Amino acid sequence: MQHATSIKEGYNAVAHVGAIMQSVEILEMKNMEGEMIELMRAGDEAYVRFRFLYSSALINTGIPIIFREGSCMICGVITEIYEDLDEIDDLELEKENSP
Repeated sequence: MQHATSIKEGYNAVAHVGAIMQSVEILEMKNMEGEMIELMRAGDEAYVRFRFLYSSALINTGIPIIFREGSCMICGVITEIYEDLDEIDDLELEKENSP
C-alpha cells in the first residue's frame, strides 16, 4: 500500500483487474495471520475482501489487481473468488448484528 492515511472497511476505490476498471467497495480486511483488522496503513499487508459496485465481472485467481483513488494505490493479487452474492449479503448481515 502506498498512501499517507489509513484505509478501512467501506473504502471505495477504482479497481484495475486485467482489462476491467470499475469502482469497488472494501468489505473486510484481515492481516496475514487471518485476524480481522480495522485499519490498513502504508507498508501493511492484508487480505482484502471487496465487491464490484456496478456490475459483476469475470475474473480468475492469480490475476494482479490495483486499487486506485487519488494518490492512493494498493497492489495485490486475486487469491479467492466468491461467486454467490448471498455470501456477501451474509457477511454484511453478520457485521450489522455483531456488537
